[in-house]
Amino acid sequence: MYHKENVFLNWILVGLLIVSGAAFAQGVMGDGKDATPDFAKLDIDADGFVTAAEARQASGLSEMFGSVDSNSDGKLDAGEYAEYQAQVKSGASSSH
Repeated sequence: MYHKENVFLNWILVGLLIVSGAAFAQGVMGDGKDATPDFAKLDIDADGFVTAAEARQASGLSEMFGSVDSNSDGKLDAGEYAEYQAQVKSGASSSH
């Protein structure tokens, strides 16, 4: 038996699935505005530095580690990482 209420509810469910799918993709893929994780998230051992091994967590940081490590001590401090974030942000904004 055909019920108008069922059709209406089905369309509502489809709409909710579309919206929730987009929200999920946004959370998984990020919005591109802040493509770098927080320093504290990368600093796994909480020693105040991000090592080359810890940098592998962030896409692209591992490849740029040598140039980001301005004092060549083999680790990034918060200031060096902030400069890296600024470079990424300015590169992302200039590519749009």
